[in-house]
Amino acid sequence: MLFDSANIRRIDVAGCVVTGCIVAASYAIGLGPLFGAMADRADVAHTVQELTRLNRQAQNEVHRLKREIASLNKQLAGTHRLSDRTQVNHTISLVTERALKEGLIVESGTADEPIDSEMYAVVPIHISGKGEFIAAARFIRALTEDHADIEVRSFTLTAGTSTRGGGSEFRIELAWYVLPK
Repeated sequence: MLFDSANIRRIDVAGCVVTGCIVAASYAIGLGPLFGAMADRADVAHTVQELTRLNRQAQNEVHRLKREIASLNKQLAGTHRLSDRTQVNHTISLVTERALKEGLIVESGTADEPIDSEMYAVVPIHISGKGEFIAAARFIRALTEDHADIEVRSFTLTAGTSTRGGGSEFRIELAWYVLPK
């Protein structure tokens, strides 16, 4: 008999085996690579997101640095080039002219030896004379505005007496920044 229970079992087992092989082959040929491709695609999408985020951060940093460079360039444009120390007599004459223009009488203007450092040298300049406090204050303000390379280190004003010809005596110590040796 063709449909006895033993034959049916063999057919069922053979059908199950063939069905299992078809399912395994379908997974191996179709579903396995599909699931793998989907996982790879998710990894690539995550990597693209991370790279996009890092790119945005880098672009923001580049823009920030460009703004900072522009700001520094602006500051550098307003800086003063240091002079050569051999121009000390010229500088003393400029300082004296400015003092006279502000109403001071300059009796002495001398410079000491330059003090060198790695980036610059400092020439101490001593100015003394007579004049009123307000004229001395105007002189100091004008001097520091006109000459960014000159710093006022100290200022002394002594009240004058009428026997000395009036006015107060002043002493100003300046630091003139020049190129190093």
